[in-house]
Amino acid sequence: METVNFLRDPPSDMAQRRQDLTHIPSGFTLTLEDHDLYWPFVSNVWSISTPANKATTEKTGIETSWWQCRFSRQPDAPTASGIVNSSRRDHTRTRCEVRIKVAKNLSTGIVTYTRTKASEGQEHSHSLDEIDQYKINSGVKNAVLEELRKGYSAKEVTKNFVGKGKASIYPGVIVCGGEYLDTAEVGAWRRDLKLPATEADPRRSGKGETWEEELAKAEESCQRLDMRYRLLRVKNQAGKWSNGIVWASDHRLKTLAKRGYITLFDSTHKTNLLQFKLFTWMCRTEVDHKTYLPCAGALLDSESGDTIAAALAQICHWIKDLGLEWRIKYALTDDSAAEQRAVALTFTEESKESLGNVFGEVEHLLCQWHCKQTLNRQLHGDVLTPANRHLQAALWSRRTEAGCDESI
Repeated sequence: METVNFLRDPPSDMAQRRQDLTHIPSGFTLTLEDHDLYWPFVSNVWSISTPANKATTEKTGIETSWWQCRFSRQPDAPTASGIVNSSRRDHTRTRCEVRIKVAKNLSTGIVTYTRTKASEGQEHSHSLDEIDQYKINSGVKNAVLEELRKGYSAKEVTKNFVGKGKASIYPGVIVCGGEYLDTAEVGAWRRDLKLPATEADPRRSGKGETWEEELAKAEESCQRLDMRYRLLRVKNQAGKWSNGIVWASDHRLKTLAKRGYITLFDSTHKTNLLQFKLFTWMCRTEVDHKTYLPCAGALLDSESGDTIAAALAQICHWIKDLGLEWRIKYALTDDSAAEQRAVALTFTEESKESLGNVFGEVEHLLCQWHCKQTLNRQLHGDVLTPANRHLQAALWSRRTEAGCDESI
């Protein structure tokens, strides 16, 4: 089981198990399987004082070890100025004397946890939350290391694990004890892994083994599926080179030529190891005008208008090879300036000024969902909420210009 997937949906009793394994109630036991599952998530609470004796374990069939609270050592001393360093690694809490014995019965598969005689009746001098602030447990750390080995940066991993709201894709991190994970610590773990530069920062495309390997896979896939493809290397306005690959099949190109008078432009992030942006061009199907069919795609390491335009120009060239023409009239976007520039660079047959829109002969339509998001972001609170409500009505309910004017 990958720990990183475990954090998406941890067991419902994770919080209670972490508390039990911290405070050790009387008579507390777990199965060996559950011990292996939950113990890594309290590894920050306990440090081993006496490991199990191998000979005794073989003789009795019981593996016994003794553990002490991580705060059993003396607190760190203040500096010469009298100020204690406030970083997580400095232990400033009251010394905690709680110690436990963990006995694994290998024949019955039961693990028994008991307090030592010296610490019976004692409570921890700190909360579990305090120790989570002091040290990240190995369960959460192992999940972070899994993501770092995939090539993601420390900032991206931290955002995915403990980002605010929808930024976090692992909602179980907090209940598993990772609430205080930060970029500085993740960055230190990343450096400890000593990853090759191309794996540690895969966005440096075209300069390392990773890009070449991934490109070879993409070419192989296109050949296997009998698709047209072309590698792109484009110099943008800033003088920087961008890389990418564009692809399409003949039957989808014919569909785009036939029904692409309304073409939807879609850009998706974080779909691949290299962090390239996935661009897809779609048109409506003949059966259902609410359903869009992907007709061509591209992976680009840049969202510059010049790079997108190079992909569009190649698609136009392929369509002309088939004896057809991409008669695009409306471009549906999320109001991306780069996509606007790309269309303006690609479809330049008519004067842009004569038609009075940003694409020249191609008109610009905005995605309703992104319009909704912008309205909710900009118009909220007691004063602006009524205005938002009327504009949402114009966006979603009105079907005529007069109706829209009335709502606005």
